[in-house]
Amino acid sequence: MPTPTISVITPVYNCEKDIQPFIENFNKASTGQSTELILIDDGSSDRTLSLIQSAAAKQDNIQALSQHHLFQSAARNKGMAHAHGKYFFFLDVDDRFSSKMFQKMTAKTEHNDLVICGINRVLQNNTLNMSHSVLEGTKSKEDLAKHFLIDRDQMDSGLWNKIFKAKIINENGLQFTNKNFVEDILFLFRYLMCINPQRIAYIHEPLYTYYQNSGTTTTTYYPELDQLAKSYIDQVDKCLAFHHIANRAELVANTFVRTEVYVLHRHILGDTNWNGEKQKEFLSHLNKQLKNSSQLLPLKYRLGLIAMRLAPQLYIVTYRAYKHVH
Repeated sequence: MPTPTISVITPVYNCEKDIQPFIENFNKASTGQSTELILIDDGSSDRTLSLIQSAAAKQDNIQALSQHHLFQSAARNKGMAHAHGKYFFFLDVDDRFSSKMFQKMTAKTEHNDLVICGINRVLQNNTLNMSHSVLEGTKSKEDLAKHFLIDRDQMDSGLWNKIFKAKIINENGLQFTNKNFVEDILFLFRYLMCINPQRIAYIHEPLYTYYQNSGTTTTTYYPELDQLAKSYIDQVDKCLAFHHIANRAELVANTFVRTEVYVLHRHILGDTNWNGEKQKEFLSHLNKQLKNSSQLLPLKYRLGLIAMRLAPQLYIVTYRAYKHVH
């Protein structure tokens, strides 16, 4: 097979029903494009592995890889090691994308190091169209770091609506780390710190449809979560220091608080032992960081923190009810 222009890297795990629709979507988007699809089975117990192996036997632009159940970070790293494309997409097998996505996004890559498109975010009861990134208009790495770490939304955080240059990833030794806790955000942040903010292109059309399902690794709670959150903060701090970002201390303080709020929400949704007293204890260790972070934190976080502390049990009940329908 000729060297492809695009490598699509996709971990798969116990998703036998999604394999064929995803491959069909990939094939439609590949029309007129030079592509390869790398599917990495993460120790599935259903027919996922056999299905991707069968697909690879039928199409010479599909690779089927496998590993023990090491989660998405390790799977994506393995996929990158086997990728040949000039550009990388990191797509999720249970999502869908426009048949024109590869064409429209590669058309913007010649003078840019990253291309971001809009998304349709499908929730349980509604669909949100997100077409503008908080990164638009940034001219310095300090501003880029601030907007991404503090102000980002789903469109900014996800890997799947972006096309990356393999050369930048390889030259900077970028890998997915921190197991499965915001590993995509950490990878993307490191990539952003390696490029010129003015070499990011934006497509406001929603070319990618992201299905936000309950019970995924972004909503569940597990005991290792608190330690992985601390590891994430430490890695962000080291990246800021490496790239000599001037307002590093302030950014770390704000990132710490935003991340801890995220962890607290995961406790609320998945920790059966969580209650108002545990929430007050959890929040007590944020006091020092809050003094350094209040200037940058978005208003919704500042208001949320007040409610979390003053009425912890009510906040728990309200947040669970809100997430049940969103």
